[in-house]
Amino acid sequence: MAKYCFGVDVGGTTVKLGCFDTEGTLLEKWEIHTRTENSGEAIRPDVADSILDKMKEREIAREDVVGVGIGAPGPIDGEGTVYNAVNLGWGTFSIKNRLQSLLNIPVEAGNDANVAALGEMWKGGGQGHKNLVAVTLGTGVGGGIIADGKILSGTTGAAGEIGHIHVMDGESERCNCGNYGCLEQYTSATGIVRLAKRRLEEAAEGYCGLGMTYYEQKQYDQALEMLEKAFDNGTVKTAKLCNLAGTSALCKEDYAKALEYIQEGIALAEEKQGNKKQEDKKQETLLQEMKYNEIICLEKTADWEMAKEKMSEYQAAYPEDESVAKEAEFLQTR
Repeated sequence: MAKYCFGVDVGGTTVKLGCFDTEGTLLEKWEIHTRTENSGEAIRPDVADSILDKMKEREIAREDVVGVGIGAPGPIDGEGTVYNAVNLGWGTFSIKNRLQSLLNIPVEAGNDANVAALGEMWKGGGQGHKNLVAVTLGTGVGGGIIADGKILSGTTGAAGEIGHIHVMDGESERCNCGNYGCLEQYTSATGIVRLAKRRLEEAAEGYCGLGMTYYEQKQYDQALEMLEKAFDNGTVKTAKLCNLAGTSALCKEDYAKALEYIQEGIALAEEKQGNKKQEDKKQETLLQEMKYNEIICLEKTADWEMAKEKMSEYQAAYPEDESVAKEAEFLQTR
């Protein structure tokens, strides 16, 4: 008499597996990574291998397994055929037959939210009820409907697929299903991360603009504060922005911070310059300004030897700049 069964929940990030007795008691659970590359072709053999390895580990014979139940995101009909599970890269095929052929064990398949709802009715929060709705949140958003004790699946198993209800007009980014403004784009784990990144990008752009405005108004404390908030929120550092931050710090006499930003800006400018066949005049002017500001920062921090070295390099690179002559003479006295 069969003693065991296995449950499989295929998610967009991980596959969760469990070994149960036939009364539904969980004996062990584990998970594996969901390999969605190449249209998710590795997912089925990965699941089969994981179950077979667990059977070997627990010394479970095939004849002792009543079957395997698998839930996956996307429409799955009563025959175990999946129809375009977009978060996995799957097209249309019989997940039931494919997995069964790999395991040589009976397999039943269903939409993940539908089977989750069934599980809640049997052993979870819906126990004792014959009508319920379950909502699943993960890489995507799913819904399962139980009516009179049975899964309400619809023609293709998509009756509870609430994740692709249109909820937002004007969305510019496409959902995995190909549409725009689906519920899943805003309420799934990946959707929330996407919105958070969007807000940070918007905030970073705003902080950057404020920083440059304050700089033009010579309000250097506020300029530095806004530029640093922009960097913290994901604004990519450029030579120009590092120079603005460094000069702002220099003007507020925070010489160590000024030196850090200016040297970072010099490195970025020189890297950009090295990637170009022809020098950009504006970039060269910016680089010259930062190299001079670097000397001033070194003086302010009393690093006289390094200041002298940088001054020698500056004069060699920009011999036409006679305005630094007095500064160079001053350094020779230190």
